[in-house]
Amino acid sequence: MGIGDIQNDLFGMPGSVARSQFILVSANLLKLMLSLIATVFLGRVLSPADFGFFSLITGLLAFCYTISDLGSNDIVTREISANQDLEKPLLESLMLLRVAIACVLALIWFYIASVQVSTGQRIVFICLAISMYAIVSNALVPAFTIRQSQLTPAIALLVPQATFLILTVILYYWNFPPTGYSLLVIAREFTAMTALYFLSKNLLGFAPRPNLSNNQLPRLAPGLLTIGASTVFFGALFQIGFLYVWLKLDAEQLGPYGAALRLFLPLISLPYLLAAPLLPQLTRDAITNLPGFKARTSSLIPFLIGISAIVSTTGLLYSESILAVLYGEKYITEPLSAVSTMGWFSAAYGLLLILPFLVATFIALGQEKKLLLLSVSACVVDVITCAIFIPTLGISAAAMALTSALFILLISGFSILFLSIGLRVSTFSITLALVPAAAIYLTEPWLTPESSIPALTFGLIVAVLAVSALWRIPSISGGWRELRGKNAN
Repeated sequence: MGIGDIQNDLFGMPGSVARSQFILVSANLLKLMLSLIATVFLGRVLSPADFGFFSLITGLLAFCYTISDLGSNDIVTREISANQDLEKPLLESLMLLRVAIACVLALIWFYIASVQVSTGQRIVFICLAISMYAIVSNALVPAFTIRQSQLTPAIALLVPQATFLILTVILYYWNFPPTGYSLLVIAREFTAMTALYFLSKNLLGFAPRPNLSNNQLPRLAPGLLTIGASTVFFGALFQIGFLYVWLKLDAEQLGPYGAALRLFLPLISLPYLLAAPLLPQLTRDAITNLPGFKARTSSLIPFLIGISAIVSTTGLLYSESILAVLYGEKYITEPLSAVSTMGWFSAAYGLLLILPFLVATFIALGQEKKLLLLSVSACVVDVITCAIFIPTLGISAAAMALTSALFILLISGFSILFLSIGLRVSTFSITLALVPAAAIYLTEPWLTPESSIPALTFGLIVAVLAVSALWRIPSISGGWRELRGKNAN
């Protein structure tokens, strides 16, 4: 009996991992494209203060889903895969947990609404609080994951996103109030989650409801207290600076900060999607062949550092061109310049490309508790740096704080690995991995056109060539090629 037959016996329907991965990647790319179009349009037509508030609300919505998840979807997927009889009680217990979290979040947003001076912003936070109950439906995602039925949730996400884009353009020409776009994005998420619930009823064959009668939360508690809490603190890193800017600086400063950050928020999940296939092989090696695990891990690190350096360098050098192409001259010149902020976020995203590999390595070694310590420490660094530098340096200090926190997190994490399992990385390999990024930096002043669109096009071409060159260095990419081949097997 093959795996497909086992799936049919367990869940009554066939599934294809490759098909599901294709749907997930395609849906994420389409959602990213639609989100980018909406961001660029609103960034051009709204005032800096209004666009900044819109960006704040979208960021808070994303963080609400991170808090409500606590890594529980992955944990529940694992548990149901091991025992199908637990599907209904686990899903309903997870919904119960989401109800409790939604109530807490709703109370927070109701309180924030009560202290708002602007009537429009008060209404937005009240609607945000009311919409929290919809996040309960997100607890049903494991049912689709286990059955490899990703098309349904993909449609549930993409249709509201496309509708949001169309309505945004229409309502702009009807002179819609600026805070109305924040209400529209809340309605988008509410609609998507409500649709997901009704679609899950057809998939499961019953109507799942929060249930205390067969509580499975104690089974989930160990994972929620480690991986889940770490996920929340990692997610908080991207919101701390935003909240500081909102609370401490003029409302208009939210505009350039949001213009820079909004370009990276949809991309945050991409490194984790790319790193996910590494975990099974790393886990097997950590259990059965620790010397092989250390050798393979050591060989992967230079390649990741090289990619990180290419992304960071390209973003730093072409920040102005990116902003000019997307938003025109609006966020190029002071006092609303986002160029420096964009550069710091580029460096932060470059570091973020390494983070999922570090997380996968700790999980493979069964050292999830250290991830919690690292994530809490990073948040402390972020908060302290924001508190010290934002009053004097402005919005760029918030992006600098994020970059500093991620840098210290990575240095601390790899130091722990070096000390705990004796991991060693060749200095020569790291130096060699940095050569393509150094080449980008050295050639930019001499070869880059002055006009924004040609400059950005040139920068993207050079970055692709640099990644290709890095991939062709056997001593750098060999470990990645070997691991990818083992995963395929």
